[in-house]
Amino acid sequence: INFARDAHGVIWAGANRPGQSGLWRFEGDTWRAVGPEWGMPEKPVAQAAFDRDGILWVLLGPRGPEYARDLYYFMPGERRFRNIDDLE
Repeated sequence: INFARDAHGVIWAGANRPGQSGLWRFEGDTWRAVGPEWGMPEKPVAQAAFDRDGILWVLLGPRGPEYARDLYYFMPGERRFRNIDDLE
């Protein structure tokens, strides 16, 4: 499990363990899964991190170089993730 905190103090967690897989967000006093309603597939998360512009980048898939992966990003102020393949 890895953790990242946004500029507003919200904690995000990416997990790729059996039974603890996917992206999570700590809201108030509860962890909530981030799934299709946010545009995020329900898949294991290899890494989640913010860049200096406040964009959350999420790399999906098991850890290790031999696995195919999907990269999603979440822009500050938006409510849906986008796949990197959607960039034009």
